[in-house]
Amino acid sequence: MIAKQVSQIHNSYERLGLFERASIERWRGLNPGWEYRFITEHELDEYILDVWPQYADLYKEMSAMQRTQIMRAACVYQSGGVYADCDVYLIRPLENFLPMTEDCAWFQLKPRPDHKIYISDYFFAAAKGYEGLDQIIHECFERTTNRRYLIDDPEWGWTGYIYESVSIHAWSEIVVNQRKERLLAGGDNWVWDMQTKPDDCHIYHYSTESWIPDNRFKRDGKDPMAEEINHLNILKKQYGI
Repeated sequence: MIAKQVSQIHNSYERLGLFERASIERWRGLNPGWEYRFITEHELDEYILDVWPQYADLYKEMSAMQRTQIMRAACVYQSGGVYADCDVYLIRPLENFLPMTEDCAWFQLKPRPDHKIYISDYFFAAAKGYEGLDQIIHECFERTTNRRYLIDDPEWGWTGYIYESVSIHAWSEIVVNQRKERLLAGGDNWVWDMQTKPDDCHIYHYSTESWIPDNRFKRDGKDPMAEEINHLNILKKQYGI
């Protein structure tokens, strides 16, 4: 069974934005009786280096963006339970939609233009020591080493490679193609999903990128406070929360 524990990772609580802080409180408030872990990046470093020592040199050289792909899988491999990025807003309690008797449960991403099925790395659940997470970590390290499966669009460059090939594609290769896990609906929702099919949405992922210096707000020249309040108001209008 999946442990009744929620884990979330960030480089520091102080760097969390308004939307993330509100989201964290939702995870705590909607899931009474569940354990909650807020983990800093450095807390996982020693564990990762100890369990996967063959990749120690590579891991130490990785950028923060690269290491998060490993950290997400490692924290659940270590203790089991549910993982969610800090900018994932929980709409309804986990027990309302997550099958806790399953060995592993994943959320399916929205269909992509190539019609392939991809799963998310920002929200998933697994049993402690789940072999698939170990496979994912090996795959992410291997892809980082040899840069296999480069994405088609060259304009994405190395950043796009990390986001796509060493993230969504790597995770999906293990979960969908190799292990053939049963996938759950209701993941990767957008504003229009909440407006057109609100009962099907269990989470809302608003990628704030607060853990990287050149985040979406800086790139777009927007005020993060105003943008995050706007999205919280959308949730309040749609769900009354």
